[in-house]
Amino acid sequence: MQQDNNARQWLQAGAEADRLAGELESDLAGTPDAPVMHFDAQQAGLALAAIELAKQNRQLRFAVSIYRGSETDEALQAMTRQFEASREAYRLLEGKFVGEQAEKHRQFQTQVEEYIGLIAKMPALVEQERQARRDMDASFQRAYASVGQIVEGQIAKSKADAVASDILMFSVTALALMLAGLISWLIVRQITRPLKNALSIAEAIGAGADPDRQADR
Repeated sequence: MQQDNNARQWLQAGAEADRLAGELESDLAGTPDAPVMHFDAQQAGLALAAIELAKQNRQLRFAVSIYRGSETDEALQAMTRQFEASREAYRLLEGKFVGEQAEKHRQFQTQVEEYIGLIAKMPALVEQERQARRDMDASFQRAYASVGQIVEGQIAKSKADAVASDILMFSVTALALMLAGLISWLIVRQITRPLKNALSIAEAIGAGADPDRQADR
């Protein structure tokens, strides 16, 4: 929010400085379609200085835009040098105007200094943004590492659970087989024992023995 407010302020100050520089240039040098011809050396010098003033102001805006787009140290140094070049351009015209042009020059100086003052805060704001991005990246990396640990823990737990499940299934299966075997043995025993007794009785009858005595055995 603070950076947005500063941006609006420096845009307004820069736009007003552009307007005033353009008016001074137009007053003294005219326009490409309607140039002002000076036959007085002093007025011609003022016209050239006004042209230089407008040019340095445009270059200042350009240097600021380059820095805002790249945020590099080289762009910051170029912008800082342009601060001084723009100041030098309006200092050359101090005390040279009268009346309305003098007021325009004074207002231009005020707007340029406000613009430069606001822009000078930009590197600190840029560094704050960089630090915020670094903090965000660090937080993301910590969160990512935490998620990775959780995932690895869940994978390990799933493997352990799978092993435990396999052991449990094997145990249940073995117990079921044992019970099935026991039940089968009991069933077979219940079936074969009467058959064995019947066979013994039949053999005893065939041998002429007493079947009741044979059954008592």
